[in-house]
Amino acid sequence: MAESIEFSTHPIKFNFITIGESTVGKTALIQCYSGTKLKQTNLNVATVGVDYKVKRISVDNRSIVLQIWDTAGQERFKTLTPMYFKRCQGFILVYDITKVETFNKIQFWIDEIYKEVNKEEVAIILIGNKKDLEDLRQVQTEQGIELAKELGIKFFETSAYENINVKEAFKYLSKKLLRIKEGKTDVNDWSMLSSTSEKKAIKKAPQKDKKCCA
Repeated sequence: MAESIEFSTHPIKFNFITIGESTVGKTALIQCYSGTKLKQTNLNVATVGVDYKVKRISVDNRSIVLQIWDTAGQERFKTLTPMYFKRCQGFILVYDITKVETFNKIQFWIDEIYKEVNKEEVAIILIGNKKDLEDLRQVQTEQGIELAKELGIKFFETSAYENINVKEAFKYLSKKLLRIKEGKTDVNDWSMLSSTSEKKAIKKAPQKDKKCCA
């Protein structure tokens, strides 16, 4: 009962934002995580402007409200997106594993983030999305891992359509921000995952999972 009261009256609020080129699957990731019904036909539809979803979760027995901003990747909105950076603490950089040009733009986006925020006060993850389209892959997993190491951030490969590693990625980012808020910035990345099974799930994506929100 006490946990339920804390959840309803004293939640911690974090603002997340998804960043990346158009049609890399930013909206699909948010819809999958938030429980919105996801359709295959909508996976490549570009977002216009900026939208957001709200999700309540529990992390380490703490109640957290996530406001997750969904940004458009089209060129005409690139000046609009940075306006939201200062409001956010969690940044989700997304590229499409089937389009190498979206991978090559990640450095541009992280440079834009660091123009607006103090890197010591935010948490960032890198996501290679559309893992379900292995036959069309242009960016190898090792390339994503290497880039994440260079940037000093955590890397995940996900599939919003097959619900692979989506929950794990958002949970990691939430835990990272909670540690920052508590002043525990020296915590090892892997120790933030609550179980050995979760660590294995991120290191190696599971075989076909239940399709998200189907």
